[in-house]
Amino acid sequence: MSPRNERARAAQFIAHMVGNPNRTIDWYIANKNLSAFESELMHGVLRHYFTLSRRVSALLERPLREKDQDVFHLLIVGAYQLAELRIPAHAAVDETVKAVVSLRKPWAKGLVNAVMRQLLAQEPITSTEQSFEAPLWFRDLVVEQFPDGPEILRSLTQRPPMCLRVNTTRVAPEQYAKQLEAEYEALWHPETLLLQTPVPQGHLPGYADGLVSVQDAAGQWAAHLLDIPAGGSILDACAAPGGKLFHALEHHPTAHATAIELSERRASVIAEQAARLGHTPRFTLHIADACNASWWDGSPFDAILLDAPCTGTGTLRRNPDIKLHRSPDDVAQLADLQTRLLANLWPMLKPGGSLLYCTCSILQQENDDIIELFLNGAGNAQLVPLHLPSGQQTRYGWQLLPTDLRTDGFYYAKLVKAGP
Repeated sequence: MSPRNERARAAQFIAHMVGNPNRTIDWYIANKNLSAFESELMHGVLRHYFTLSRRVSALLERPLREKDQDVFHLLIVGAYQLAELRIPAHAAVDETVKAVVSLRKPWAKGLVNAVMRQLLAQEPITSTEQSFEAPLWFRDLVVEQFPDGPEILRSLTQRPPMCLRVNTTRVAPEQYAKQLEAEYEALWHPETLLLQTPVPQGHLPGYADGLVSVQDAAGQWAAHLLDIPAGGSILDACAAPGGKLFHALEHHPTAHATAIELSERRASVIAEQAARLGHTPRFTLHIADACNASWWDGSPFDAILLDAPCTGTGTLRRNPDIKLHRSPDDVAQLADLQTRLLANLWPMLKPGGSLLYCTCSILQQENDDIIELFLNGAGNAQLVPLHLPSGQQTRYGWQLLPTDLRTDGFYYAKLVKAGP
């Protein structure tokens, strides 16, 4: 499309994303040079996709053809502008109508104009509608597993927080805070700063020099929950993109880490971040499968972090495309992978050492159920009770929830290996 039309591009990208799990918002950010407005449209539309698509579909005499799904999603982009953005209504309508030219479908001008004006006359989206911004299978699980399930579902439609982690090996948190021009809230740890208003990552003071990283507050608990003796060794079994690994090295300045990552592309991200933060000499990176031991030299570790692959359902505010791509089959397949990872890694832990299991999921099938199954089969594993200042205790661990708007949904369970 030339000249570049942001509404048309967003509509095309969303249309490509629906039903294609290989096309995520992160992929478009990495590969398509999204503008801030395009990113806002894509994230916002996907957070409210179910309500917006229902509203648009109800105004069409018949479903649009498969080859015209870009027009359908342009209508959804238009609906999002009217419902959620502070754009004058006449401008939202006019600019959305103009975008059909960039889609090379001028025949759709009349349709888009008519639907947009009907949307303009409708009542605003209500909180009741927003509680259904998720597929039915996921909604049912959340309501079944949490007494405040509807509130959790509503919270997942909100904008995510932007939280920073100060690199304490390079600057003291209080010194870095003085460099921030944005307003912030200090959270549970000195290095954890929550911005009141998000800013582009590259605009953060000292970002290029490794003074700071962007990392959700929930994920920053991992470094504080790991028990690593002075000079000890840690294994990060599913390391990309590396935030928890590098936070652990910053929090335990004499430790050495081994990082395992299956994807060569994601491993390159770890290496880039290690260089930026100054941690390259303190860890060894293997491109390998943590479900086997082919990479292991037989030396056991003092601590293991297993940030297991999961559905990511605790991060829907940040990654709303997940709810269009995940299915109940994914939950079962990932639970099998999580179980195999735990079983393979446990023999690599020293007696007396601890393993921290975590996911960015809020589903019991990936959290407590995995730990229960493991404990039933491992005679030398002892559970360590956890208590964090946010979220709730579960049967075997601790669940952080997105109803606390400072954090994503995140689960932790800690196991100690009995000796000798």
